[in-house]
Amino acid sequence: MVSLLTAVVLGQSALELGPPTGKRIVLLGGDEEYRSEEMLPQLARILATRHGFRCTVVLPLNGKGEIDPENQSSAPGIAALDKADLCILMIRFRNYSDEDMGHLVRYFDSGKPIIAIRTSTHAFQYPKESASPYRLWSWDSKHWPGGFGKQILGETWVSHWGIHGTQATRGVTVGKHPTLNGVDGLFGTTDVYEAAPPPDAQILMRGEVVESLDSLAKQAVGRKKTKAGVEQDLNEPHDADRLDSRVAQPDLNDNFWQRNRLYGRAIPPTSGQRHILGTPTQHSEEGERCPRG
Repeated sequence: MVSLLTAVVLGQSALELGPPTGKRIVLLGGDEEYRSEEMLPQLARILATRHGFRCTVVLPLNGKGEIDPENQSSAPGIAALDKADLCILMIRFRNYSDEDMGHLVRYFDSGKPIIAIRTSTHAFQYPKESASPYRLWSWDSKHWPGGFGKQILGETWVSHWGIHGTQATRGVTVGKHPTLNGVDGLFGTTDVYEAAPPPDAQILMRGEVVESLDSLAKQAVGRKKTKAGVEQDLNEPHDADRLDSRVAQPDLNDNFWQRNRLYGRAIPPTSGQRHILGTPTQHSEEGERCPRG
């Protein structure tokens, strides 16, 4: 697959945006369905041009230097994490080299903030026969249960709620936090993940399954069993959410909140303005082939 952004990054190891003196954000993308290669550069441009951050976007490339989400071992420029102040992550089923994983692990061990989006719950999938020590980070790891997703983010991939391509998800606010400043609703034309976060997790939104791909659609009706085997109504709280990649405000707010924790700067006051990033990519044949998450 060749992205429309190929012309921007062709021949480069990573896309660099923003002033060289700005606090550094590394946005690491790579998934075969939700178009992180389109969304993350757009988010980086907002952060760089409107807020003065130095942004490095790391995306998988093929042998021709084209953006290729299906190259699951490629992360050229990932060494930028060594100097990062924040990591924004949207990856799926990656199996990076030990060298590349070393940059990630050192960043995580540093205690610096992570913003993990959608498929990052199942960020890694190493072959069963892999000798890499990072095979334990796989989403379905038994030795380190749930791998990176469960152990670091709080959940791995479990299941979808809603019918793929037919039903959508509306975000319902259930908590208060600076990351929700200016956010009055979220909607995504896809289904929602089941999740069982740890007891100390602060849940800010839940995903409500709606009966069509229309943002004004009624709440869907039905029943399903959770991973724990408990049957419940489709929209009984199950601690899951889906953020629409067209609406950047929650990610922007989270970025400022994390920066405030590190550097003592306040999150910008709410203005009610949301940053629209364009029309979403429709489900493609590649997306329909994805067997999980």
